[in-house]
Amino acid sequence: MASPVLSQKTYRLSQISGNMTSNDIREIFPTEIRQTIQYLSLANALDFAIPDKQVCTITFQTQPAILASLPYKTGSLLSDLIPSIDVKYSQIWIDAHFHGFTVLNNTDNNNKTVDIIALTGLGGKAFASWQCYDGSMWLRDHVPLDIPNCRMSLYGYYSDVGNSQSITTLSELTRCFLLDLIEYRRLNLHDHQNMTSSLLLMGHSTGGLIIKDTWCQVAEEISKPLTDLYHSISGLIFFGTPHNGMSVANILPGITGQASENLIRDIEPGSSYIKALKARFASATVDLNILSCYELRPTPQSVCQPDGSLVRTGSSAMNVTESSGCLYWANEVRLPIDENHSMIAKLAKRDGNAYRTVVSSIANLVAASLANHSQHPKNEQIGQRCQTLKPQNFARNFPLTIPREVLGWEIPAANKLSDASENSRPGREYSRNNYPEQYSILDSEMHTGIFRAPIPLQVRVFILGCWDIFHSGHVKILQFLKYFIPNTYLIVGVVGDNEMRDFGDFPALHATDRAAVVRSCRYVDEVIEDCPLILTQQFGDQHQIEYVAYDRELLSMAQMDLSTQMKFDAKMITIPESQALHSANIIRRIRTHYTSITKA
Repeated sequence: MASPVLSQKTYRLSQISGNMTSNDIREIFPTEIRQTIQYLSLANALDFAIPDKQVCTITFQTQPAILASLPYKTGSLLSDLIPSIDVKYSQIWIDAHFHGFTVLNNTDNNNKTVDIIALTGLGGKAFASWQCYDGSMWLRDHVPLDIPNCRMSLYGYYSDVGNSQSITTLSELTRCFLLDLIEYRRLNLHDHQNMTSSLLLMGHSTGGLIIKDTWCQVAEEISKPLTDLYHSISGLIFFGTPHNGMSVANILPGITGQASENLIRDIEPGSSYIKALKARFASATVDLNILSCYELRPTPQSVCQPDGSLVRTGSSAMNVTESSGCLYWANEVRLPIDENHSMIAKLAKRDGNAYRTVVSSIANLVAASLANHSQHPKNEQIGQRCQTLKPQNFARNFPLTIPREVLGWEIPAANKLSDASENSRPGREYSRNNYPEQYSILDSEMHTGIFRAPIPLQVRVFILGCWDIFHSGHVKILQFLKYFIPNTYLIVGVVGDNEMRDFGDFPALHATDRAAVVRSCRYVDEVIEDCPLILTQQFGDQHQIEYVAYDRELLSMAQMDLSTQMKFDAKMITIPESQALHSANIIRRIRTHYTSITKA
């Protein structure tokens, strides 16, 4: 949402000749203005019409008086604002909206470059949403120095929501970005061989929903340009992205009845767009690397003003909580940032700041992207398309015989399987040949070395429990389920307080506390809070559940049998009884110790 107003002012100069230098740019401005220049970047532009041009971003300490009349929505020729400009600079264009792509830096080696493209959210500014109060902008001024083999770019779009006549939706904003991204790749890559060079997408707030939707569209559609993108995108970076939606109560009164109302309602918690995007992302994502940064401070809420602008004059609240800002995906790195929703993406490079942690994590993504690209180079035969199979359409016949090691709670390694099938032998190492994998559906014969090796499809396993007084016995159950079937995506349901009370049970901890503890377990990929005790077909379809695990101890207090709970078809995994720690044992110990102490 809307960013605070900065005293510094940044502009974009385009249509700059390829032989101009940074000093030449400075010399364009009168001396008194030149002395107020704080930061300046100059990089090769991706011009749709004229090649061999450069683009410049320039930050002044204060807004120059001669630029005060610049039309924000369109920009202007620099010569119209500075009449005394040299004639050779007469075609330079200046704007402050940063719409489209803006490259922030060049790299020395294009063959070992990872492109990082950053998007802001609705009501934000393409440049200012990432800019610190001292005028520096970490994506431009610091990251290119700390990660030399990454090329940073911004993507701006018309994101105003007040007094807007546009009837666009988030899906349509995503489509526009996707089309521009295809052209960006075409103009940016100099030869056919590099069409799969790595790409990372970064989004702040609802900009994260756009890059998330972009990935889904790329994975779902079959066409040559999208195939190239599918094999180029190696990771997503989220800053305060509301995966579960965001409250818009302060904004709606100012836009009700306007064309942009539907756009804002798209990001409400429980909206059809949010629900559909979560389901699509779960089906499309297999091995994508994810970095999720979430805020720890409340934010003054944005209020829509009569002129259509968003101003943070509302009361403070948490815009995006940890549970909404994180996906809890297998390949996800989650970073807490001690800032509010607006400042989470404005990182200052100083001691004690989150910049170091964030950039270190981004550097790891860049290194992984380069390593993956070098190990799986693009084949000359391009145009093959891998279509991700949805879990419910993929037949799996994993045997459910419990290995002997598991009966003693000695969990087998993820790459090992004991005598769980008739073809296996005790101690035999698990081979991918013994289990079905997610094979690619190709529009022509597969070629050796194409893009990436086949990746096993994740198996979605669900377990329901109260998870009160979380202890090591619970951890062993979750560890068992995580490794029982190779490549498991473990979903844990936490029964709500009201549901438990209806069945005569009164948990010691509230549902939110129980869910938070379960979420911290490293074996858990996803947590469903306030989960119902009766599992309907709609519930199973919504979460694409293939296996349901059952443990009597987890729901014994509810005195329910799984056969009465499940109202949909799924394969069953019965967790073996063991001498492991149970909640009842803990309660018994507490009572015994309490009795012995009181008697003493």
